[in-house]
Amino acid sequence: MHTIFSHKPQRLALLLAAVLLGSTAVMAAPGGQDRHENAGPGTHQQSQHNNPHNSPQPLHEPGRQQQSAPARAPAQPQMRPGNKVAQLPSGYRQIHHRESDYYYARGAWYRPQGAGFIIVMPPIGLSIPVLPGGYITVIIGGRPYYRYNDIYYVQRGTSYVVVDAPSEDQAGTASQDELYIYPANNQSAAQQSKDRYECHQWGNSQTGYNPTQAYGGVAASETATARANYQRAMTACLEARGYTVR
Repeated sequence: MHTIFSHKPQRLALLLAAVLLGSTAVMAAPGGQDRHENAGPGTHQQSQHNNPHNSPQPLHEPGRQQQSAPARAPAQPQMRPGNKVAQLPSGYRQIHHRESDYYYARGAWYRPQGAGFIIVMPPIGLSIPVLPGGYITVIIGGRPYYRYNDIYYVQRGTSYVVVDAPSEDQAGTASQDELYIYPANNQSAAQQSKDRYECHQWGNSQTGYNPTQAYGGVAASETATARANYQRAMTACLEARGYTVR
């Protein structure tokens, strides 16, 4: 009995020491975890900052407009000969004419100058496949001219060619022959050209009058009547296609 109880104080001391060590470990764990959690985000953010591949990217959702600072629209250059621009408008056409290159966009003609471009009056004979939107049809001497930005075009085949402005004598009769056509349904320039050409063909088939020919292709004594009938046919055709004609 004496031998058994002699070991109890030693065992109790060992047991007490184990309990104290375990309590210390348990109490220390939350503090270490807090330090790890507090250090974790900062370390992760620094890693993202230094690595561009880990940087958060904005989400793109189809049909939803992205919120961003509004961009300032570039100032539109004045379409006047002599004015200079740093770069050509989008959708321009390059046209080679008599050993020179011209650039055409939105009714204006350009030539290279220095580091940019300058707006010029096109030389006679330059042609374009489609007239610029907003042009005015002027019928002078029985012939249609298409005017835009003080440049006159006439139709030749499927193209429109730059020509001299009508003389003062010819222009004097323009008031009674001038035909204004407005794309009330916002038809594109290509659609306007197509509609005008098809209505011209229809008007010619109905009246026998062709404004691209001398005297309209009819006897001189019949020109005035045939021209009036042709304009009525053109007006009816174009208005049926959504244009306002005056």
